Amino acid sequence: MATGEHFQIFASGESNKGPKRDHNEDAFFLDSNSKTYMVCDGVGGSYGGEVASRLACQYFEDYINSHQIEDKSSFAVKDFLRTGLLLASKQVYLKSLETPNLKGMGTTASVVKISDDQAYCAFVGDSRIYLCRQGFLYQISKDHNVLIEQKDSDLNKKQETMPLSSGILSRYIGHKIKERVDTTEFKIEKDDIILICSDGLYNYVEIEKIRQILFETKDKGSRFLVQQAIHDLSQDNITALTVHIS
Repeated sequence: MATGEHFQIFASGESNKGPKRDHNEDAFFLDSNSKTYMVCDGVGGSYGGEVASRLACQYFEDYINSHQIEDKSSFAVKDFLRTGLLLASKQVYLKSLETPNLKGMGTTASVVKISDDQAYCAFVGDSRIYLCRQGFLYQISKDHNVLIEQKDSDLNKKQETMPLSSGILSRYIGHKIKERVDTTEFKIEKDDIILICSDGLYNYVEIEKIRQILFETKDKGSRFLVQQAIHDLSQDNITALTVHIS
C-alpha cells in the first residue's frame, strides 16, 4: 500500500502464461514507494520476447531508482517517464544486436505513475491502460498497431485497398534506437481503479466483463481478471496490474 497526498493506493499484479502457451513473455513491476507501475508484453520469438520484456522492466526500474524528479510539473513528470522508456528501448535494441538469437526482440510497455492527485501515463505498443470510474470503463492508452496508424493517416484515404492488420505493432520497445513514446495524464478520484494489462486479457475477456470484475473486486482485480482470462481460454500470456485509489 502506498499513501499519496490525499489518497491511499493499493496496487497488485498477476501474470500467467495462459492455458495455451508453454512460457510467459509478459512481465510487470510495481514500486509502491515511487507509485510507479509497468506492464510489458514481449515480441520477437519465444526466447527473445521473454528476455525483452524482463529487460525493459529492469532497465526502467533501474532508471527510476537512480533518478529523482525535482520538478513535479506535468511536463517534467511525463518527460521523466518518456525518457525512462526511451532508455529502456535503446538498451533492448542494443542487446538484440549483440546476441544473434535475440535479433528482432522487443516488447510493449505501458507505465502509470501517481503523483499527488494526477496519474501520468506513458506507453508504446498495445498493452493497455484503462480507468474504471463510477462503474464505467475508459481506455486511456492508444494501441500502436498498423491498423490504427493506417486509419489515422491521410495515406490510407488515398489507398483504400491497402491491406490492414490489427496484429502488427507499429511501435514497440527495442524496435529501433529511438522509439516514439506517447504520454497522457488525468486527475485521479477516490475509488478509481487503474488497470494496465497485456492483450492476452483484453482480446479474450469481454470489456463488459473486465469492467464488472474491476468494479466488484477493487484492489483484488488483477487476480480475478487473470483467472477469468484463463477460464475464457486465452490464447496468449495474461498480465493484469491494478491500482486502486481509496
